[in-house]
Amino acid sequence: MHIGTGLSCQTIWIFKLPSESVPEVFLLPYAKESPVSQMGQAGSGVTRFLENNSQIRRMDMGDLTTQGNNEAMRIRASRQQGAERGGTMTHRHVRYMTVTALLSAVAFVLQFFEFPIPLMPSFIKMDFSDLPELIGAFAMGPASGVAIALIKNLLHLPLSQTGGVGELCNFLLGASFALPAGLVYKFHKTKNGAIAGAFCGALTMAVLSFPINYFITYPFYELMMPREVIVAAYQAILPSVTSLAQCLLVFNVPFTLFKALCSVAVTMLIYKKLSPILHGQ
Repeated sequence: MHIGTGLSCQTIWIFKLPSESVPEVFLLPYAKESPVSQMGQAGSGVTRFLENNSQIRRMDMGDLTTQGNNEAMRIRASRQQGAERGGTMTHRHVRYMTVTALLSAVAFVLQFFEFPIPLMPSFIKMDFSDLPELIGAFAMGPASGVAIALIKNLLHLPLSQTGGVGELCNFLLGASFALPAGLVYKFHKTKNGAIAGAFCGALTMAVLSFPINYFITYPFYELMMPREVIVAAYQAILPSVTSLAQCLLVFNVPFTLFKALCSVAVTMLIYKKLSPILHGQ
């Protein structure tokens, strides 16, 4: 610290040289008094400057400490939120797989509870194995419904009597039922959205049953029996049908729609009670 006086004897310059990279100049006015009084005033000014500078430094250190604490708290909170999100995602993933596997097992078991219905050939039977697919599509999303249709048919594959053709057709029909229903409900999660999605899925399943049966299922049946024999089974109920396409349009498509609507009706009756269980609430 160096103290010097100006030429006009009106002001004292205080140069702070050694410890700073840029010199600081402080002007301390003093009156035209005796040398002793002038030096006293200068010393008092230097003392005030040192006190103020010390206070500023203490305030700066306090601000830095506060900023550091705030930053540490922010990082800690961010990590905690990330851990909570990760735990939530893991929990949802586990529940998704558990519910999908459970509903797939139920669908597999329901395949064995099949029964013939009036006004249909004896080889066409009714079952409710599509019901878990619709419930899964509503509860876990459309992908879950499709997965349930796939898993139930993979489980049934070792017991297949059609070389896997019947399971392939059943999967395609189940997926065409669950996927549209789940997609509609995903974007309209209301009761009306569920009804609209379910009917959309049922209609899609019925429409696609014609090409699936005509190009996949019945060509396999024709390997074991002539087409005329298959058509004759339908003619025994309705003699006016003369071709396989007519048989599918008159019998199979309405039957598929009826089967899907039965699953829709049951779902609407039980889904509200099942939903809290499926979502872990």
